Amino acid sequence: MILDLSKGDRLHFVGSGAEVRGEFVVEGEGSADPLELRAVATDNPYKIARIDYAVLQATGDVIRLEREGVVTALITAADIKVLQEPLGV
Repeated sequence: MILDLSKGDRLHFVGSGAEVRGEFVVEGEGSADPLELRAVATDNPYKIARIDYAVLQATGDVIRLEREGVVTALITAADIKVLQEPLGV
């Protein structure tokens, strides 16, 4: 299942499965392929194929933080650190 996305959604890519890490905003249509994102920290554009995004979602390597201006998840630096550690550590 691919997470339903809308323009303006904020996402956080975490974990070793993500090619890039950090916070992104959905720039284009949520149904586009590839998905068009913009990095919050650098303002750089980024594109990711929907299938690659689906894999990241399935493995827990992406978290939606905000939808239509409403916070949907809160994560802290400690949460991110735990998510990035290899299993068994």
